[in-house]
Amino acid sequence: MNRGTIPQFGMTKAGSAELRQQGVGVVPFMHSVVVDPQRLKPHYHEFFQVFLLQGRAQVMHDFVEFTAEGSTVVFLSPGQVHTALPQRGMRGTTVSFTQAFFDHHSAPPSLLFEFPFFFPAEVRPWLSIPPKDPFRIIETFAELQREFDAAQPGADEILRALLHILLVRSNRLFAKGEPAEGSLARGAVDAAVSSRGGAALS
Repeated sequence: MNRGTIPQFGMTKAGSAELRQQGVGVVPFMHSVVVDPQRLKPHYHEFFQVFLLQGRAQVMHDFVEFTAEGSTVVFLSPGQVHTALPQRGMRGTTVSFTQAFFDHHSAPPSLLFEFPFFFPAEVRPWLSIPPKDPFRIIETFAELQREFDAAQPGADEILRALLHILLVRSNRLFAKGEPAEGSLARGAVDAAVSSRGGAALS
């Protein structure tokens, strides 16, 4: 596959145009591929994505292929080529965001680079969510979808906070499942929480 011929796609045009212009979008996974079936083919973005897959799918993440089953959260950095082919009954949520939206007024360097699953060198950039979802990752995706759909005043601030919560909760799951990376993951949690004023998360 020639990387130079792979298309670049923007955010799916669904929901609040104002929020998308600020750099964030949240859509049901199947909606994006029904509206634009070309997204079932390899492509890339210039923004970050985190998507939840509930069910079975064949995923290609930066030319590494795997089968997602159960509940899986996948992390994508800008420029990473990917596709996900859903099997019957699969559902999910796609969260797209720019670094500028996530950072907002925070001083550099971006906290995004503290999380081990973005721009990974040796870390697998997807996680299997265990039964009963002890870190409430699926719940956080649902909150993001509701907030984006409602698009009430101040939605950008709530979405930014929820996105941060999603990443910290995902990092807790990563730290539990990857003891060799524990110090890195723990450092990301500590840095993330302290930078946001020590907000308690569960």
